[in-house]
Amino acid sequence: MGSVPATSNLGAWQTEKSKPEYGEWLANSRRVRCAKTQGDKPDLTVSELLSAYLDFAKTYYRRDGELTSEYDCIRQAIKTLLRVCGHTPANEFSPLSLKAVQNEMIVARLRRHVINRHTERIKRAIKWGVANEMVQASVHHGLQTAGGRAGGPDGCGRPPRACLGLVFPCLA
Repeated sequence: MGSVPATSNLGAWQTEKSKPEYGEWLANSRRVRCAKTQGDKPDLTVSELLSAYLDFAKTYYRRDGELTSEYDCIRQAIKTLLRVCGHTPANEFSPLSLKAVQNEMIVARLRRHVINRHTERIKRAIKWGVANEMVQASVHHGLQTAGGRAGGPDGCGRPPRACLGLVFPCLA
């Protein structure tokens, strides 16, 4: 084909270095070893992961060449996440971290359905990071256990007593 050998993540094609790599790749269900797992690259922070995800989202969430409204919603969800956990290593982001982000959204007086949709967007960003081998799969698995938030500022599903007094003065 040409004088330049084809290259892949396994090294230059048909070289002495690539043959053992290829054998290992076949033995491990065709999983290519990633440089991150070899210790060559430090852990990504949540901020770095989200920056890469936004780059992806900017190309994915388009209709007729224009950005869709979902892209702006993703940016809104990510703002709170960055404020609360931006410097956290992405592999240490946990269900409790997600709850802290949700609580921050409650403090910002976002509605329950908005918080739940933002939570799903955050989980989708982490899932994308797992699919692109930027985050350990256990992070996404842990986030699957975290649900949305129930109504009310305390997350218990009941409106605060002060709100009941505004709607039903006899209950206050």
